[in-house]
Amino acid sequence: MSALCFKVKARSTAHAYAEAGFYKEIGEYKSYLSNISGGVVYIRKGFELGGELHIYKFWNNDYSSIGIGIRPVARYSLVRLGKGISFLTEVKGGVIYMAPEHPANAVNYTFNAGFAIEMPVTNKNKMRIGFHYSHFSNGQRSGDIQNPTWDGFGLYVNWLF
Repeated sequence: MSALCFKVKARSTAHAYAEAGFYKEIGEYKSYLSNISGGVVYIRKGFELGGELHIYKFWNNDYSSIGIGIRPVARYSLVRLGKGISFLTEVKGGVIYMAPEHPANAVNYTFNAGFAIEMPVTNKNKMRIGFHYSHFSNGQRSGDIQNPTWDGFGLYVNWLF
């Protein structure tokens, strides 16, 4: 019995990026989240997979907290509009450490999903402007008093270099 061996050369490109966003909690009067993040993604035929380091700042009338975490990132270009402009979707999910703890756990989880438009700025740099749904929770039951579930929508700007 003989075996066939194929050598596949993947053609992917690595890009670093920086991102900043601002979000408003659903159903709350003055509850906000801002974040900055940076990461690396590997791009192949419109699909991106990578990871990022993110810093969150939560504030409302009852508390203020800062968190730092890591999470994987997946993006897919849905439509190419020409001249380097594309419409894409993305998801992110990971772990965040909060200081001070809010309300009872320092370790929490994040999930983001949304859409963006990407446009070239220079030959090597691109900018993305997007809209995200953002979820934050410690993984306990929804009705539990110790679950700091935070759900909101917001805008972000991403610089890909």
